Amino acid sequence: SDLEDAIKRSDVARISLIPGIGKKTALRIALELQEKLEEKEKMLEVKGFQEKEDLISALTNLGFKRKEVERIVEETIRTFSPDADFEKLLRESLKRMAKI
Repeated sequence: SDLEDAIKRSDVARISLIPGIGKKTALRIALELQEKLEEKEKMLEVKGFQEKEDLISALTNLGFKRKEVERIVEETIRTFSPDADFEKLLRESLKRMAKI
């Protein structure tokens, strides 16, 4: 979101555009939340990596070739938002594998 981007960049001018937030408060918000946003991103990366590996494992266990599975899983993950659940990603990957 715009607010997250402003916090990551410590964009005090942008944050202070929020009604009731001055420059000092905007600076404090940026400093306090910047680290939390970085932690959140790291957690999402780890979760995403694990889901990707789980999808690859599930599809290869069904007999699909690993190289094809990796390509399809990459395409599927790029298509959906980062918070898409495993089942939705698996269903979509299976649909795409069926078209090969």
